Amino acid sequence: MKGHGGGTFAAMRPRNKKGSTMKVGRVFVVSSLGAVVVALGGCAQLGTPKGAPIDLKPEKCPPGQCDIEVRVEGNCKITVNPELAEVADQDNLMRWVIKSEGYVFDKDGIEFSFFSPFKTLKSSDPKVFRVLNKNDWSGQKDFKYDVRIKGCKPLDPWVRNTQ
Repeated sequence: MKGHGGGTFAAMRPRNKKGSTMKVGRVFVVSSLGAVVVALGGCAQLGTPKGAPIDLKPEKCPPGQCDIEVRVEGNCKITVNPELAEVADQDNLMRWVIKSEGYVFDKDGIEFSFFSPFKTLKSSDPKVFRVLNKNDWSGQKDFKYDVRIKGCKPLDPWVRNTQ
């Protein structure tokens, strides 16, 4: 068993394209780093891998604009109708409207994940939240989002984009 230069262990080391031996520690670090990048890439998937719960029936939004009714009941329990809005066209204006008295949206009233085709638009009415759904990805994708109303625990319903 010899030190740095070669010897018995050098013969067992992997070789690069030029035929030089590589240190196993570096191979492990590079391999581990690659696995971390692949794993993080999986977390940043566009849309939700599992999709909306199977018991939710999608309600198709009309072309151009989709209105979603928001209600707050009892101890700040938020509900939306539909729970699964299905959008088939591009550049659909989606509007969430609070129908219950005494409630308004938080600053981030409707919040989708960072990697999504949704763009928040300004609204002068604190009971209305507007989002442009670009729906510019092919195939079907389900997106979970948060409904945030001041003083209430968020609700997390779904939007399904189809093309």
